Amino acid sequence: MAKQEKQAKSNAIKILFPALSLFVICLLAAAALAVVNNVTKAKIEENKHLAADLAREEIFPAAVFTEKENGLYYEAHESGGALLGYVMECTAQGYGGEVKLAVGVHADGRVARVRLLAADGETPGLGQNIGNADWLAKLVGKSGSLVLNKDGGDVDAVVSATYSSRAAVAAVNEALAIYQKIQEGGAAS
Repeated sequence: MAKQEKQAKSNAIKILFPALSLFVICLLAAAALAVVNNVTKAKIEENKHLAADLAREEIFPAAVFTEKENGLYYEAHESGGALLGYVMECTAQGYGGEVKLAVGVHADGRVARVRLLAADGETPGLGQNIGNADWLAKLVGKSGSLVLNKDGGDVDAVVSATYSSRAAVAAVNEALAIYQKIQEGGAAS
């Protein structure tokens, strides 16, 4: 009987020691990830704001920007004060996650320029191609409501990236809707 008890105790140690070791390793790894996340969170947010600032400057170079409606949009003015247009940061659901664009709209309602801010969840080499300057340039000068060719409109989708293209068009349409609300004199909300 003592031999069986000793054998059972030995088997328990053989099972518990590796399990406990793995638990401790996982606990340490999780703690390390939490520390790294906490340390880098502020820098990541700072970089996102910097990217948005740079996108606004690319859309309306040398403009003076005024934040409106708690960051819903920015007015872009010449240094002399004349209104150039508006910049909105709009987000839509793509194939693998959110697609975020900075959309510039001229004072007359035409798309001035579009810059991709984030499409990290989109497929590399396919959906992420919505950030391609040549494709984004096809949106410039458009107004009203944009629709992809595949959906009966006049905007070509990025090849093999229909969902991502729809998300980009939806984000541009959101910006144009905000512009319309601004023109109607109401608070854009």
